[in-house]
Amino acid sequence: MSSKRPEKKFSAEPARSSLLSELWHLQLSEQHISKESVKDLARLHQLSEIEVEGVASFYHFFHQQPAGKHTIYLNNSIVSELKGFERIKETFERETGARLGSTDPTGTFGLYVTPCIGLSDHEPRP
Repeated sequence: MSSKRPEKKFSAEPARSSLLSELWHLQLSEQHISKESVKDLARLHQLSEIEVEGVASFYHFFHQQPAGKHTIYLNNSIVSELKGFERIKETFERETGARLGSTDPTGTFGLYVTPCIGLSDHEPRP
């Protein structure tokens, strides 16, 4: 039995591995991922625009339209439904001026639903 290491080495593609970080930076700084940004990232990483859009559309925290300077996600799980989702949604809509699935007229707040990302035990009590 040989203790020789395999000759074929697998290496990560450092340039492409930064794509997700760059998308996140764009989302935070511009409140969305524009078509122009997709083109620029595709060119930079030698990917097709469809590949970049595929990554961006896979994660629902990335938006194609401005999502507001402050983006609020409400858990739409059954637990939240049972513990007052509708009241919480109505309160956020009233206080921010944003309707669920959009931003307020000033672009300050975005209000969106998200599948449960954990912490369901911290839902508000009815």
